[in-house]
Amino acid sequence: MAKPEERLIVAIDEHLVEKAILMIQRLMSVIEWFKIGSQLMYAGHAHSVAKFVHSLGKNVFWDNKIFDIPETSGKSVQNLVSSSSPEIFSIYAGEDSSLEALKLANWHKGKSKMFGVSLLTSDRIGSEEEAVSRVMAMAARLYMIRADGVICPAFIAERVKAAYGLKIISPGIRAGWHPASGHAMPLSAGKAIRFGADQIVVGSAITRAPKSVGGPRGAAEKILEEIAKASR
Repeated sequence: MAKPEERLIVAIDEHLVEKAILMIQRLMSVIEWFKIGSQLMYAGHAHSVAKFVHSLGKNVFWDNKIFDIPETSGKSVQNLVSSSSPEIFSIYAGEDSSLEALKLANWHKGKSKMFGVSLLTSDRIGSEEEAVSRVMAMAARLYMIRADGVICPAFIAERVKAAYGLKIISPGIRAGWHPASGHAMPLSAGKAIRFGADQIVVGSAITRAPKSVGGPRGAAEKILEEIAKASR
């Protein structure tokens, strides 16, 4: 069974490289995984931050949600893994994505693991049944091309794993001291793990945690404790 620190990914949602590095330094004694997203990418700092994370012996989840024609998707993955070698990266795998693009991306992933996303935790698409149907359709496509996992709300995780055996990363995690703003169906870390998520992504509940819970490091430790209890 994975250790709690292997199941928690902290999202570094900063556009300033100095702030990103400082936050990673504050958390590096308790956190093993860091997510690099669009803010750092569009600011032009993603590769340098990924290099810094790897210099600490930590892991990178590169959340770029690649979406393009097959040849471009394949080359994008090839360039990404050769320049930054993330342990995990994301690709768009919705109904309007090309199966050939997913195949080429998976072909070029090297040692990195490819996780697909179609349903964001901020999406309000109707009923729970609609959400499940959309995620399961995406998971079937990812299973066909032998991808590594799915990024989806935790309440769907058990069904995806039972049907396809794919790993699950779940965002949209809330904490008692911080609302999961922007997420349609937020869950606590413990509940997400009990639902079957292999890893969870937590952002501002850790990086903007108040002093009352010990700031970012204190918040991370509390969530790790919650993961540990849910894993027993």
